[in-house]
This record gives sequence, structure tokens and C-alpha cells, in this order.
Amino acid sequence: MNSPSAVTLRRETPDDVEVVAAVVGTAFGPEEPAVPQLVTALRPFSRFGDDAGALSIVAEVDGAVVGHVLLSLSRLDTWERLIDVLVLSPLAVLPEHQERGIGSSLVAAAIALATEVGAPALFLEGSPTFYGARGFSAAEPLGFRRPSRRIPRPAFQVAVLPAHEGWMTGPLVYAHPFWDLDCVGLRDRALVEQIESGNS
Repeated sequence: MNSPSAVTLRRETPDDVEVVAAVVGTAFGPEEPAVPQLVTALRPFSRFGDDAGALSIVAEVDGAVVGHVLLSLSRLDTWERLIDVLVLSPLAVLPEHQERGIGSSLVAAAIALATEVGAPALFLEGSPTFYGARGFSAAEPLGFRRPSRRIPRPAFQVAVLPAHEGWMTGPLVYAHPFWDLDCVGLRDRALVEQIESGNS
């Protein structure tokens, strides 16, 4: 029996742009056609501090890109001033490569990269079960506020990083592509209620 091929993680290069769009489109499927557009729209926001590269990571198997995660700049509206923070979105793995730990590896790499560039916090909307086991916590109990009430409270997650200071709390303000493409929260109220009740 052949053993699984090794997974390699690396920063995205300009040559990856088209294949990343294809990976994201396949991973999210026709039900969420705006997600590949979101990746394109967020690329200008995928920088932090003095780091010159895109905060975008790809996963390769046998030289082929099979997964991707993007970090983009948003703002935390604290009492003292606006603070630059990062948002993890989207995370994508080709269906045939899921359930192999690639998504988990991409999340760990994203947290490491956000720490490396000096971001104080990394936010996301996602499963509290999946991300809670991978370094994230519910954000509202830590003093952060959701950018939209359409985000279920448990799904609003944060990884507080070493550069964070105690006064850095308040509402998260998403970069405008999230709003332009209506990629914020859930519009299914029943699903929101289900997630908030812990039944998902």
C-alpha cells in the first residue's frame, strides 16, 4: 500500500494566483460563488506591517496546490485608536484531500505567520469545534465585538497573539471586500440559532 504523499506548506507567489482561485472555487463549490472573488478582492489587504509578501499560504502535494489560506488586514476599533489586526478567510482544501490534516496544518501556519508579522490578534468566522481545537477561542468573552449580528456568537473566533495588549478590545471592523461581496455572517436565522444553541 502506498503511503500518503507529504504535504508542503509555503507562501503564495504570483504564479499561484490562478490555481489558488481554482482550488478555492472547487472547495467551496457553486453554492458559494463569491468566495473566489473574495480572495481576489482581499489580496491588496493581505499585508501587515513591514512584511513585503502576501499573507497567503498554499499547501502542496506532489508539487500540486491542494489547499490555501488567506490572511487579510482589518481593524479593531479600540477606545484608544484603531488597531490593525488580521482575519483568516477563506480556508480551502480540495475535497479529495480533506480529512488528512491539511486544513489543520494551514491554520497552524496562519497563526505562526500572523505572530511572525506582529499582528496582535487573528480573527475568523467558523466552527467553534474545529477552530477551538486549533488555537482559537470565542472572541466576545475576551472583549471583542462581532462586525455583524449575522455572525453566530460562538462562530466569532480569535487567536490572541503575543503582540496583543490588554487594552486592545472592541469591535472588529472588516475590510470593505467582505461587505462588497456580502461575505459576512449567515443569512439563515435558523442555522444561526442552531449554532448559538450549541447544536451544530
